[in-house]
Amino acid sequence: MAKESCVDIQVRNVPKKLLEEFDEVVVKPLFPGGRAEAIRDLMRRAIQDQRAKGA
Repeated sequence: MAKESCVDIQVRNVPKKLLEEFDEVVVKPLFPGGRAEAIRDLMRRAIQDQRAKGA
């Protein structure tokens, strides 16, 4: 399988407490690959949800 082409992004102005909580509650227990893996998964799920709604 060919490697997917990727784009580097930067997210700014995220409250420190929100990021710490995201890492503790979502990333550490569910995504051993780290924060980037968690964000990719959330993006895929959001797309699937919108497609399922017919958007």
